[in-house]
Amino acid sequence: MGLDFCGFRIYESYRLLRKRSIKKIKRKVRRWNVLYEKGLLDLDKTVLEWNSWLAHSSHGKCYKLQMNIYNKIIFKECLKKPYVETYGRV
Repeated sequence: MGLDFCGFRIYESYRLLRKRSIKKIKRKVRRWNVLYEKGLLDLDKTVLEWNSWLAHSSHGKCYKLQMNIYNKIIFKECLKKPYVETYGRV
């Protein structure tokens, strides 16, 4: 069943992000895209938020999720791309 702790669902051999955390970042990305199209997006703040979420989610088995969310962003050239390295290690 897993243990819910620090934004993750922790299982015996891996960690997954909580559903609530996934919904929040998807909502933020939709809001960022709308603001970017209107020219109202504070890019510096957005980069900080993205990097923070990327670092947090990299502690779990989330590479595919990171790439799915990254591909929905319309201003990708400004953000760091997720990379495969030590995902999912407990």
